[in-house]
Amino acid sequence: MAGSNSGYQWYQTESTVCVLIPRKGADPSALRVAFSEQIVEIFINDELSLQLNLAQKIDPQRSLYKTTTMNIELKMAKLTSSSWSCLEGVPPSNQAEGEPKKHGKSYKDWDAVAKEADEIEEGDPLNSLFQKIFKDADDDTRRAMIKSFVSPAFATG
Repeated sequence: MAGSNSGYQWYQTESTVCVLIPRKGADPSALRVAFSEQIVEIFINDELSLQLNLAQKIDPQRSLYKTTTMNIELKMAKLTSSSWSCLEGVPPSNQAEGEPKKHGKSYKDWDAVAKEADEIEEGDPLNSLFQKIFKDADDDTRRAMIKSFVSPAFATG
């Protein structure tokens, strides 16, 4: 459940962000909440139940929580009085700044793909032949070559 919206609600004032997490009958003695500048972790029976990767920084020393019969209520002190557009942001990353960010299931280094495509174009003898023909051709031949290149094979006219 870490990082997912498990039905919680949130609102903000100029100085605080409040989160209401539904936990009917949560045992207050089994609950522990850890606040850091951009991460809030909620543990129930010493197991991580929810992790919030906050969109902006809070003051952990001035943040608090309480339990009611229906909810866990977090009251987090903002470091700045700006309005938050969302509660959660991008999780903190250990990636270096210059390293490309990886998203989803697979990652493609498009710079490497472009370089490989350039190498193929330079080394392909058939491509070199067509480039030479195009370079030495008159305008009508060039137009015909361009048309045959961009037109689908089944098109007529």
